[in-house]
Order: sequence, then structure tokens, then C-alpha cells
Amino acid sequence: MFYTGCGIQLLILIIFSMQTVGLSAADAAYILTSDISYGDRTAPARESQTLDLYWIDNAEKRAIIIYVHGGGWVFGDKKDVHRKPEFFIGHNIAFLSMNYRLRWDYTILDQALDVVSVVKWVRTYANQYGLDPNRIILMGYAAGAHLVSLVATDDRYLRVGGLSLRSLAGIVSINTSNYDIPRHIEETASYTEQKHLTLIFGEDAKVWRAASPATYVKKGKNIPAFALLYVTSEEASSIQANAFAKLLTSAEVETILVPGSDHTSESIDKLLGTPGDRTTLALITFIQAKI
Repeated sequence: MFYTGCGIQLLILIIFSMQTVGLSAADAAYILTSDISYGDRTAPARESQTLDLYWIDNAEKRAIIIYVHGGGWVFGDKKDVHRKPEFFIGHNIAFLSMNYRLRWDYTILDQALDVVSVVKWVRTYANQYGLDPNRIILMGYAAGAHLVSLVATDDRYLRVGGLSLRSLAGIVSINTSNYDIPRHIEETASYTEQKHLTLIFGEDAKVWRAASPATYVKKGKNIPAFALLYVTSEEASSIQANAFAKLLTSAEVETILVPGSDHTSESIDKLLGTPGDRTTLALITFIQAKI
């Protein structure tokens, strides 16, 4: 069931009664090309700036998902993809998982620019791997969700790579509480989360706002469509996802909310692409509409 409200482009997905047909993608053979360098190969961080590409052939140009892992901006690895590659390959969509430079040695700016570098890499090597540079979906989980949302709203990052917000077909943000970092720190973060966030972003509220995707949402910017997945039992994630969705729709950005009512913060990402997962059904419907 879909709700549309007051003429705004907000689609709140109520998936409790959805049938799970179509979730089991047919088995599809694919090629895994691992540890491709997308950064400066002479730089100290070259091992962090690598990607794994799951692709089929170059007989046709396929849409591609760029996946950015979670890990609190400090941990995580591109291998943490679970069932996603097989699922999306089964729907004729290529899948890419990237590593990026992690804190503490690097900054949020570096991490966001790494996402842009991978978008640029896809556009450069599209013909070689059968990718469509005009059908790029950014997908991120937790800290990765914050990064893809930031890149998709603050267009200065893409401009560094000679790109624009029109370079992205859509955004999938999976369970982050950091669309509005000041609000999260001041209202909903636990003591431990507050400490972690101030270690990552510092203690200056101006810096928090500058790192918040919510700061940059405005009409007329060509912000791509967003799918916001969140765990309904987590207060902070729920508050942030709903508030960010309202902000996006007020800026006339197509937005869907996908509530993971039967998920935890781990399972909403880990089970994505598995048969019977209702969140996956809602998500693939969104992605196919964008590509």
C-alpha cells in the first residue's frame, strides 16, 4: 500500500501486508573483479581506495549500484555485502562495493570525495564492464548511508569530480540517524553515541551542520530520488528518517520511506536481497522505477 499526501511526492511504504513474490531473483552467473584501484595508486591510502565489481558482460549497458559500507566512519570493509550482489545481478543490475579512507587518518571530506571518485570511475570504465553511466544508484548503510546522502545533497563534492547531482539516478540510504547531526547529538543520541559523534565530527555545531545532509536540501537543485530505509523500533533512526523525508518532499524531491518493522539495525542491511524480505521488495520496486 502506498500513501501520497497533500500533493507532495512522499510515498510512505506500508509493507506489512505486501506479498513477497518476486524477491527470489533467478540465479545468474557473474564476474567478480576484485580490488580495483580507483584512487591515486602512489598515495599511502591506495589500499583503502579499492572496489569490487560484480558484473555480467559488456554486451549491454546495465544500471549499477555503488554500495558504501557502514562502520561508524572508522571500520568496515567492501566485502560486507552479504546477499546483495547475487540479488541485484539476478535483476540485471551490476553491483559495486567500495572501500574508502577511514577515520582517524582521514576526514569526512576525504570519505565523501572517495564516493565521488567511484562515481567518476564508473563513468570512465562503463564501456569496459557493461555499465550505464546514466543509471547509477548510490546505496549506503549506516555511516555509508550518511556519506551517500551527503554527496547527493551537497553538490560541491560532485563538482570536484566534474560531475553534478544529475549524475545520480537515485539514492538508497539504509538506517542512519545522522541526516541532521546537531539534532541527533542534542536530542536522541545516547551518551556513547554522543562521544563517538564528537570524536568523528568534533564539538563545533557549525561543523555538525556542515556535515549534515539536511543542511543542503533545497528546491531546484536536481537532488535525485531517495529511498530511506529505517528500523522502526529505533527511535533515533525513525525520527531522523521521517524528518528527512519531510524535508526532501518539501523541496519537491521524490522520496520513499521503507520502514523495517521486522528488522534490527544489523538485519536491515544483512538480509537485504534474501527471499522473503519485505524491505527488499519495496526497495527493488523503487530501484526499477529509477532505472
